[in-house]
Amino acid sequence: GVAANVIATTCQENGAELYQLGDQFSITLHDDGSWDFEPEEQVFGKTYKNMRCGLQGDYQANNMSLVVAVLRLNLLDEKEITEKQIRVGLESVSWPGRQELVSVERISAAGTKTYSYLLDGGHNPAGIASLVETIKNNYSDKSIHLIWAAMQDKDSGKTLPELAPLCDRIYLS
Repeated sequence: GVAANVIATTCQENGAELYQLGDQFSITLHDDGSWDFEPEEQVFGKTYKNMRCGLQGDYQANNMSLVVAVLRLNLLDEKEITEKQIRVGLESVSWPGRQELVSVERISAAGTKTYSYLLDGGHNPAGIASLVETIKNNYSDKSIHLIWAAMQDKDSGKTLPELAPLCDRIYLS
């Protein structure tokens, strides 16, 4: 897009190297949620297989591949960061309220029942598109009750219709 062209031009004008997903490195997604980091060997070194991220959302593999690329380029520290450290870091990352699955057990005379809630603070079309994909890919067999609250400056007219067809009930605030 336009932003990518501006970034590429700016890098070229300033003699800065540009590393992009899909050019110098790529990823392969697997059905189990893992992914492979596949770099140009001469730039980033080895391939990392079966990487996992502690955050939900298929797009997170794209984001986390950028993290791996930066760490492999050793731009942040003089000390070598090991593959094990990268794996542990990615698996333990959390972002409260961003596609965060919270489960609560309710104990009654009838027994114990677990209720699960997917919390998400997505507020723009890209965030909602990501939430839609997560619901379709991971929760399509579940009853979805959407509790929707948005500030007036958010375009609910564009984002809410993306989620509505996936929901059994919608509660508006």
